[in-house]
This record gives sequence, structure tokens and C-alpha cells, in this order.
Amino acid sequence: MNKKQLSVAVFALLMFAFMGMGVGYYASVDSARNNNPGIQGLLWPDPKTLQTFTAVDENGNGFGLDQLIGKWSFLFFGYTHCPDVCPVTLGMFNQVLKQLKQEGRTGPEQMIFVSVDPARDTPPRLKEYVNYFNSNIIGVGGTDAQVKSLTSQLGIVYIAEEKSPSGEYYVQHSASIFLVDPKGRLVSIFSPPFDAGNIVAHYRQIREFIEDHPVS
Repeated sequence: MNKKQLSVAVFALLMFAFMGMGVGYYASVDSARNNNPGIQGLLWPDPKTLQTFTAVDENGNGFGLDQLIGKWSFLFFGYTHCPDVCPVTLGMFNQVLKQLKQEGRTGPEQMIFVSVDPARDTPPRLKEYVNYFNSNIIGVGGTDAQVKSLTSQLGIVYIAEEKSPSGEYYVQHSASIFLVDPKGRLVSIFSPPFDAGNIVAHYRQIREFIEDHPVS
């Protein structure tokens, strides 16, 4: 097994371990079906509340929990040199934003791309990247410690592979989208493959349920 194969295997094991650790949590959610409407992927009635974290946005400004409060936030974790899943997902984010606007029912939604490659993804690089897809998508990064102050809360796993002779490298990372409500609670996780229409419909369903069942 070469080093690249080893890194992929380690990443797979870490993802499996994370999923295993989450079994108890999700099982407890499923056990409370009288309080759960049966919406697929809805983490209810015990959504995880995010704690304070520190990061930097595409303009070099601080970005933390305060920037999530009061808005519905879709978070995706990737990197700007990603060859496949990241550009596809950001293209889907663009479609979601357009569809919400066309419906005329847009609210406080925001699409956030969080880089797990802080060594290469500087604020200017992030800004250029996300603006290519839609100027309303927010790029977030910072130092490795700053990024981990958020990823560690959500169980995001990512591993940088060995550099090639030219200095390039890939980063193995999660491909899910995390939905955080205006109270800073993780209320759903969307798994690929993604479809903009399905994401919008699912989001509306989740939003309407939570707004009709407020809890402190």
C-alpha cells in the first residue's frame, strides 16, 4: 500500500469512527418519534448547539458564531483546489440561491464555503473562488486552529495527502452539507448526491417545522 492509498484508508477509518460515535446521538433522536415529524435528516428534538468559534471570511474580517445567529446557514467544507465535489456543490449552491429568489420567498439564508486547506486558501483566493459561482456565497477560512474551532464541533474529518514533486496535493474531506438554524443549532445534514430542487424543498419543510415548534 503506497502513501496515497494509506491516507485514503486512514480517512475512511476516521469517517467510519465519526459515524460510529454519532450512532448513539442519532438513535436518541429517532427514539423520540412523537416529537419528530419524520422529516428525513432532521436532527430533532435535540439539535446540537454550536459554541463560539473564530475564523476569517473572504474579506479578512472575523467570522464566528455571531455571523450565523439570525440566519439559516448552509455550510460546506472543502478547498479551492478540489477537482470535483467542491465546484459541483458550489454550483448547486448557486442554483439554490437563484431558486429561492425566483420563488420570491427568500429569507435570511446564507451559503458558506469553509476551507479545510488554510495553507493555500487565503482570503483573496477564497473570494475569487466563491465569487466565480455566486457573489453571495461566503468564503471562510483562517489558520488551521481557527478552522478546527468549527470543524471539531461538527465532526468534520479532513486529511491532506502527500505533496507531489510539484508541491500540489489533494485534501480528503467530508462531502455533506450542514444546515444551521438562526439559533446556531445544527438541525440537518444533507448527503450527496445533491439536487437544488430537492435541497430547497427539504429546507422549506425543515424551516416550517422548526418555526412552528420553537424551543429555547
